[in-house]
Amino acid sequence: MKEIEHLSDDCNKLQQIAELASTLRCPHQILEETIRDLQREIQRQLTERQTNDTQLLSVIDLMVITNESICRTGIQNLSILFNKPEKRNQWEETFNEAKQKLGNKN
Repeated sequence: MKEIEHLSDDCNKLQQIAELASTLRCPHQILEETIRDLQREIQRQLTERQTNDTQLLSVIDLMVITNESICRTGIQNLSILFNKPEKRNQWEETFNEAKQKLGNKN
């Protein structure tokens, strides 16, 4: 479980690094490619660890920032339950690809 938390934390940090790298004014294509490669590797490891953990096969927990009128703190925790591990993995891969594409547009 700790390893999964560390990998997830690394994914978030790499996303922040990617966002910072995109603001560089000097040529940084090699840096961006390296960051993307590392993100893919960490995501692969994370998916592998989550697949191996039977408790995590069908549930994803998300922390979503919302409009404060919906939730007092502006942060809402959601749990998504999937009927098959394959569906969960497919959704998660698609979600992470979308996050990466949105990060690259900035």
